[in-house]
This record gives sequence, C-alpha cells and structure tokens, in this order.
Amino acid sequence: MNKKFDFKIGADPEFNITFKENRLIACKAIPILIKKGIPQSDMGYDIPGAGNVGWDGNSSTAEIRPNPSNEPQEVVKNMMNLLKTITEKTKLFSFDTRSKHEVVGGHIHMEIQDQTDKEMAEIHNKMSTLFLPILIGENNANVKNRLNKGYGEITDFRTDTQRNETRNSPRKRTYEFRAPTAEWLTTPKLANATLSYMGVIFNEILKNTLALQSLNSIMLKNREQCKAIQSLTIANFTPLITSLSRSIKEAIRKFELYPVFKEEIEYIFNPKRILRDKEKVNYDITAGWKLDYKTIPCQRKLMSDKLIEKISLETDMDNLIPIIPIMGSNDTNIDMFIRALKQRIIALNWKLKNNYYIFGLRNGIKEAIIGNTKGYFSGANNIKTEMDKKLISDLILKMLQRNQIKDTIIFGIPYKDRISYKLGIKTFIKNIYLIEKEILKQKKLEPLPNDDTGKLKDILVEPTNNIEDIFRIPHTWNTPIGDDNANENNNSN
Repeated sequence: MNKKFDFKIGADPEFNITFKENRLIACKAIPILIKKGIPQSDMGYDIPGAGNVGWDGNSSTAEIRPNPSNEPQEVVKNMMNLLKTITEKTKLFSFDTRSKHEVVGGHIHMEIQDQTDKEMAEIHNKMSTLFLPILIGENNANVKNRLNKGYGEITDFRTDTQRNETRNSPRKRTYEFRAPTAEWLTTPKLANATLSYMGVIFNEILKNTLALQSLNSIMLKNREQCKAIQSLTIANFTPLITSLSRSIKEAIRKFELYPVFKEEIEYIFNPKRILRDKEKVNYDITAGWKLDYKTIPCQRKLMSDKLIEKISLETDMDNLIPIIPIMGSNDTNIDMFIRALKQRIIALNWKLKNNYYIFGLRNGIKEAIIGNTKGYFSGANNIKTEMDKKLISDLILKMLQRNQIKDTIIFGIPYKDRISYKLGIKTFIKNIYLIEKEILKQKKLEPLPNDDTGKLKDILVEPTNNIEDIFRIPHTWNTPIGDDNANENNNSN
C-alpha cells in the first residue's frame, strides 16, 4: 500500500544526552561523537541524504532535523540514520525524551500553500482538537514540566519558510505544530505512528470533508477552549476526555486516509500501550531504537591492560574521557582511578547501572569502604562499634548532600591502594564489576557494641569530632561539560 501524503511532513524533535542521569551539553558533546569528515553547519552536522543532527538554539539540548518527505516512514528512516551518526563512536550515552533534565519538544512540520494567517489559526484549532488522542498518551508529569517552563501549550504553532531537504534546494512554507513533547521520538514505531496520524488529520482538515464536519459540535473554536482541553486532560478529567476521545476516534475512522494508515492510527488510539512502550525503554531513544549496548563486559576483559591499551589506541580517548561524568574528590591519585574506570567504560561500551563517587580514605584504613544510605557493599570489617557506624553514615550523608547527588554509591579507596595505585586500580575495577554484576551485594550491619573504642575513632578522631576534620571530601567534577542554567530558548526550527 502506498502510504503517502500530497504534502511533505517533517520534524525537529529534541532530546537530552545523558550519562547516568547527568546531562551533557549537546553543542559540546555532539562534535566529539561525530566522526571526522562530516560537514558542519551552524548548529550541527549535515548528514547526506538524511538531514541534520545537532543542537537547539540554546545549545544544551540535542536536536535532529530529518529531511522531510511525503512518506512518514521515509522521515523515520532519515531519523534512524541521524541517530546512528552519534552512536557510532560509543554507545554509552542515553538520549532522553523527557523534560526531566531540560525542556525538550517534538515539533512537527507540514507543508502548506497560500493559506492566510486567519485560515491557519482555524486550521490549528482543528488540529488541536484532533491532537487529543496523542495528548492522552503523553506522560502527564512531562507535559506539566514543559508547561511550567512556558513550552508545549496546545495553542502554540508557527508558519514559516523552511529549507527543503538541502540548504541549496527551494524553500517551502510550513505549518509547525509545537505542542507535542519529544516522547514520540522514543521508538521508531511511535515516531511513524505519530507522523502518520498528524498527516492524516491535516490532510482531512485541508480537504474539509464530511467526516470532519461531523465534529463541528465539539471542535475547539479559540485559544481558551484549546487550553481548557489540555488542562482537563492533564488533570485526568476522565468523563469529558473519554467522551471527546470517543467522538474523535469515530470520526477519524471515516477519514479519507484512515484505511491507508489504519495500523498506525489504531496504535495512537491505544494510549495505555503507548505509555507502556515508552516506560519499557525508560524514554530512552538508544534503547527504543535498539542503538544501545547493554552487556556488562567480562571480568577478564576489564582486567586486561593489554586489551584496554589496544582498544584505546583505536579510540578517541582524549575527547571522550572528559565527557564521562564520574564524580570524585581531589585526594591523592583519585584521578588515576577515575581515569582507569572511564577508559574501561569507553573501550568496552560499559553502561554502568549505578552512579559512583570516588574518594580517598585516610591512612590506617586497610579495606575499601563502599556503600550508600541503604547499607554497605564492602568495608564492614572497618566498623566495630556504633560510633564507627555513625561516623561512616555521617560521611555518606555529608557527601551526598554536599554534592547534591542521590542514589549514588560512594567508594572510599584506602591510602595504601592510592599510593600503590597500579595494584589498587585492579582491586577498584574488580569491586565495581562485582557490584554491577550484583555479585557483591549490599547488606545492612547488625547491631554493634555501643562504646567509643572503635578502630575508626582511634585512627580518625583527633582533637575534634567534626566530620570535615575526619575526612577530606572536597567536591570535584571530573567533566567540563555541564550547564544548569540552559533552557529551551530560541527553539524556532
């Protein structure tokens, strides 16, 4: 079946590039991820035959601009080629379609002719009405987050003149529907279904057929009504939304192109399934499009310096290492341990399950202390009394609070291991591996003697009990990439 429209459809969806919940700045990360020889443009890189991959106007969020087409599936194919270009060097990063880290949108473009501004406003009200089935399938928290930042209102649209396919080809006038979140980019199936659905309803609106006229009684007439429907949907006002959705579905099943795109449209009509599909891959494009690499490397490879060196010689380590955000203190030789971990992460495409904060223990503690607020993976032999336990618990809490991190495992490396760091690194990497494989399991300590004769007190408590005098825990980010002040500005593509 020929699944085409009489007009071209396109998009410029955005996403966040992350590593273990840490967001990378797109304009700094993408040039590192792109292979040499690909031509650069103002805000990205032109990929022959596919479009452009780069960053949004504010530079913090990534964006793909696939070449438009009369066929939604062709646009999806272009998207795949664009996404592949930033996963060829490494598959370590996640591409998050939620506005959890930074606000991102999934703007959709459709080619128009000579419609007036008044006509386009009327068309947009109709598009907003028929957008309801997609809106129901979006994550409410995500929609709210965008709205709170001033983006994603259902009334938001633009008409503009955009380039078509290449920078030198004729420019076309487009209608940009800006309400969707970026969630529809999570999987190729959802991307194809969303573009197909939007094209089918736009086609019907342009032709103004009898099937569309049957919705006149519920068609949104102005901005206030559009915003009210969006608010009621987010608030889960089920009776009204269910009734409107039912009427819309009945009408769309009579649209001219419904038989052509039936499979895609019926998928959009199943919001519970769509939400499950997105949650299944955690709103991660790399998982949804099967671009990621999930296997934990075997211990033999991790411990092989010769193998790591060989792979490193063929890899852009100098540029990739700085953008892997592993946190750590500036204690003696901690940077060597962090670099060794990053090198193995990159060389073996090792996607860690956990966040880690690496720091140095003071001289006298022979065993690594590894744990978080829930318990310990290692180091219990250092803890003999309730005072010892309190000292370590206070240390963990202090680190998490000072560095504004959570769900992080702190890894304290003994002084001896840090000084003889070549041997210490082997033990360190092995312990990380055992935690990631869940061989080294977390456990809580049993009640201990409640006295002040513990080993840690003897070693650490000098003239004061102040935790900052006991442990040196200065904050150091081992990555230059990060900007908490960025937001979704200048988002005009």
